[in-house]
Amino acid sequence: MTADDLTTGVPGLFFCGVHFLRNRRSSLLWGVGDDAHLVAHALAGDQAAA
Repeated sequence: MTADDLTTGVPGLFFCGVHFLRNRRSSLLWGVGDDAHLVAHALAGDQAAA
């Protein structure tokens, strides 16, 4: 995991739903959506750059 708590050192590999990923809700169904939103935007940025 990198300092942004979202990406890894592997291009295209992201995490969602990990315990305390970005906040206490990250591992809960009602909180993982925030992380999923950030991952979706990161993926969209990767696709635009490709």
